[in-house]
Parts: sequence; C-alpha cells; structure tokens
Amino acid sequence: MTKKVFVTGGTGFLGRHLIERLVSENYQVFALTRTENSLRNLPIQEVV
Repeated sequence: MTKKVFVTGGTGFLGRHLIERLVSENYQVFALTRTENSLRNLPIQEVV
C-alpha cells in the first residue's frame, strides 16, 4: 500500500526538500501551490 502525503508550501525552500525526501521514500505526494509554473523543478509525476 502506497502512503499518501499532502504538502502545503511545496514550492518553498523546506517544502521542496521535504517533497524530494518523501518521493525518494516512495510516498505518493500531493502539493498545494499557487501556480503550475512553481512545479517545474519538483520530482512529481503529474499535475492535477
């Protein structure tokens, strides 16, 4: 079973590092952002 995590502030300094760590540990990560452009450098698979 995949663990799911929702991160607010995912495009900030800490949020970005947190998302990278969670993805490396096989979590399914959902992030709240203001714009899709903010997601360019995050290790995510899809934008909803």
